[in-house]
Amino acid sequence: MHSSYRCFHALGFGCLMTALLTSCGGSDGSSSHRSGTASTVASTEVTYQKDVRAVLDASCTSCHYTGGIAPFPLDNWADVRAEASAVSTAVANGTMPPWLADASCHPMRASAALSDDTKDLVSKWHAAGFPEGNIADYKPPQIAHVDIGAPTIQLAMSTAYTTPRDINDNYRCFLMQGTFDKDTYITAVNIVPGQASTVHHVQIHTIPAAGMAQAQKMEGSDGNPGWNCGVGGTAGLIAGDYNLFSWRPGSQTAVFEPGDAVLVDAGTAVLMQVHYNTQNLLPGDAVPPDLSKVQFWTLPDGQQPNRIIRRNGLLSYMFNIPPGDASYSTTAQYSMSRVSAVGNGFLAGEFVGETPHMHHLGTELSVTMTDSTGAQTCLVDVPHWNFEWQMDYFYAPGTGVPFTQDDQVSIECDYDNSAANQPFINGVQLTPTTITFGEGSYAEMCLSYAWLRYDRDAYLTAVGKK
Repeated sequence: MHSSYRCFHALGFGCLMTALLTSCGGSDGSSSHRSGTASTVASTEVTYQKDVRAVLDASCTSCHYTGGIAPFPLDNWADVRAEASAVSTAVANGTMPPWLADASCHPMRASAALSDDTKDLVSKWHAAGFPEGNIADYKPPQIAHVDIGAPTIQLAMSTAYTTPRDINDNYRCFLMQGTFDKDTYITAVNIVPGQASTVHHVQIHTIPAAGMAQAQKMEGSDGNPGWNCGVGGTAGLIAGDYNLFSWRPGSQTAVFEPGDAVLVDAGTAVLMQVHYNTQNLLPGDAVPPDLSKVQFWTLPDGQQPNRIIRRNGLLSYMFNIPPGDASYSTTAQYSMSRVSAVGNGFLAGEFVGETPHMHHLGTELSVTMTDSTGAQTCLVDVPHWNFEWQMDYFYAPGTGVPFTQDDQVSIECDYDNSAANQPFINGVQLTPTTITFGEGSYAEMCLSYAWLRYDRDAYLTAVGKK
């Protein structure tokens, strides 16, 4: 993490990692790129220091910081001025900051989408010629925050791992050090990738005590830290594993609403699956070793939440996308009696969010619930899919969608397998081929993790703990 503190939206509890002002390359007024125009800029004119800098600090520098995962930093005036036109264009067309969920489907908390007024502000800055203004006019963004403090538990890989340079997509699993010695309620979770240049995605799985022997046998079995668990590896990871959380570029700490928590059983261990990709390295760059971590915030001993959070996968996997087909669609439907199977039977609850997932050819993903009367509720709609921005979308407080065992939930994914939409490898665009379901970046997936919420006592009864 590049910041020494974290801010959380008061209503959304979504984390914004803000760059330290003291490290913002000239925030003390010493930048050699300063034009000296501050004294001639009219006070009514939109400037970087007076207006735009706070927008960037609040909405962009969690990725666009010096040394960060973004292609260029925006935490200092010199770099902002160099990229000002690109910034203005991205803001105007809505590609940055990334927020892909359609607001008309369902209200979300901690939305990163900029308001029309903010977009207009950046547009006026562009029209004025991107003036810097006076540093004395800068006011840090006023973000009401909930301080959740330091993580209660931090688990790391036992040994740093260096991914091979010649493998574009390397999926590696690591058994994290330590286990949960008692039932634990998690109120927030974060993944800290060790290397922004090679860590592409990270999945966190909890594995039960019964799976420890298998995990320990796999760990280091090929002479290197961890084991191969993606394409060509162990498809099922570890028997009984549960996918708790994932990190993607631009991901933020998942902070559950007050009163909500995930239950991790005593004896549970944590498995981290890391997707490495070396294509961002420059020729001649050495591959850096990775030591990724996972952080948990937990309730104090003896405290229990009011509600339990779980997430279950919804997917369509029986598809074959023909080469050249620019508008292929696949759909799958599930009964909520299956999706919300807890213990030995169905448990009623409510949807509180979705985490959609496709690969490079995806164009749109939507999840819809249909009740016994045929009435439909949109749970999430991502009309313009972007592989680089795979986010957790949590519902605004008070807008959960209750479900019964008679309800159905469907997922629909659209793809463009035309020649013009093919991804590039080492600067060469791929030729369309028949694409099927698979874990690799150049296969496809149609998946959304549904975040479900249950009454605590009902949940504990269902799993035999009460």
